[in-house]
Amino acid sequence: EMRQLYLGMVENSPETILTELAVPLKEQFSSTEDCRSLLSGVPQVVSVLSEGQMQTIETEAFSIGRKDCCDIKIPWTIASTSRIQCWVFNFPGGLVIVDGWSCGG
Repeated sequence: EMRQLYLGMVENSPETILTELAVPLKEQFSSTEDCRSLLSGVPQVVSVLSEGQMQTIETEAFSIGRKDCCDIKIPWTIASTSRIQCWVFNFPGGLVIVDGWSCGG
C-alpha cells in the first residue's frame, strides 16, 4: 500500500514526496535521543559526480533518478536506475539516504 502511494506521487507530484517523507522523518529524528545530533548545525554542501560532471548540492533534500524532476539525473538509457532511485536528506549531522522503493533493486 505504501509503495503504491509513493509510485502515485512519483507520477503525479514528486515534490510532495519531500513533504510526505522529509518532514515526518525530521520530526521522528527530533523525538529520538540518538538521532537528534543529525539535526543540529547547518547542512553540508554535497558534491556528486554524474556523467563526468561535478554537481554541488546545497539543499536539505535532493533526489537521484531518471525522472526529469530529479536533482541528479541519470540517463534513461541506464534502465537499471529507477525513475526516482533515492532521496538524500542532507542533515547537518550526516546524510540519510532513503531508497525510492524501486522494483529493480
